Amino acid sequence: MQRLSDVSNIWKTIKEIDVSEIRERSEQPLHVALVAAPELRAALLRALQLSPSRYPAVGRPLLLEIEPATARTRLSDLRSSDVLLLALRPSELAAEERLGLREWLARQGTPLVTLLIGDAATFEPAALPGERLVHAAAATPAALAETLMPALVEVLPDDLRVAAARQLPGLREAVARWLIGEVAFSNATFALSSGIPQLVPLLNIPLTAADIVVLTKNQVMMTYRLALAYGAPADFQAQLSELAPVIGGGFLWRQLARQLVGLIPMLGLVAKVAVAYAGTYVTGQVAAAWYRNGEVISGAVLRQLHRQALVRGRQLARELIRRRRARPEAPRLAPPLADATPEALPPRARWRRWFRRSKS
Repeated sequence: MQRLSDVSNIWKTIKEIDVSEIRERSEQPLHVALVAAPELRAALLRALQLSPSRYPAVGRPLLLEIEPATARTRLSDLRSSDVLLLALRPSELAAEERLGLREWLARQGTPLVTLLIGDAATFEPAALPGERLVHAAAATPAALAETLMPALVEVLPDDLRVAAARQLPGLREAVARWLIGEVAFSNATFALSSGIPQLVPLLNIPLTAADIVVLTKNQVMMTYRLALAYGAPADFQAQLSELAPVIGGGFLWRQLARQLVGLIPMLGLVAKVAVAYAGTYVTGQVAAAWYRNGEVISGAVLRQLHRQALVRGRQLARELIRRRRARPEAPRLAPPLADATPEALPPRARWRRWFRRSKS
């Protein structure tokens, strides 16, 4: 059973966390090349810079506006960008295909997102190698937030995503969803690994505080990165006072997970993984709501989030356990000749063993 001193040790660990690398990554410059007609470029810029949160953009990304007809003359700009965004309407697609611009952009070595704006039924092209192809019904911020923003986040390097959200508020919701999902999955897999020894009767002992420290640290780092993604001040110590209630809620969930393990071994493991996932997911949603607009999620909404996250967590737990069971076992090595049975030896080795023993 955990003691009060364990909780204080966890907080001591949290306060000693070095977040300098996370903060430095959030300050990386971002270069985006927009290849589109002027009207579409204006719509894309509005959507990328529209802030869904209480914090304004931090830093000024380099947004290169490029006409499709002159794109080939801007090769150095395109190759130095972190992502290329090509936007086309149905009337422009035929001309673009004659010019072969999509194929040329996809070969430049920079991640390419091609946005086709209009009725998806009017577009027939398949995605090219190196291209992420998405559709949007209209060039409105709402439509682009649903399709374009997740695609841009997907093609960006992991260590640049928080910096991108910090500089381009339109990416913040997509980055928050990615970050919460990533850390919730990571904590679920850790809970599975740390719970496996408890399936062995002789090792069915209470967990130490080590698993609590790991899960809590992951949640703290997630919440701090969410704060940075939403444009909050980068001072980690200043953020701790805002994070305290969120971390406390996640701690209670992990305590519940520990109590469930060992009651019914496999059911307990499923419950532990599910609660680790749900606790992290809900912690992320609470933090995102706070940093988005200062919203404190009500008790009723929080309970609903918990129920939904537990359902997903149980599904994930069963899938992770199924995958672990399906792993092929490591091939068994042949026993050394000295320990092998006579039937397992080759004929010459069998004869040599018989000869040595007959002489002794």
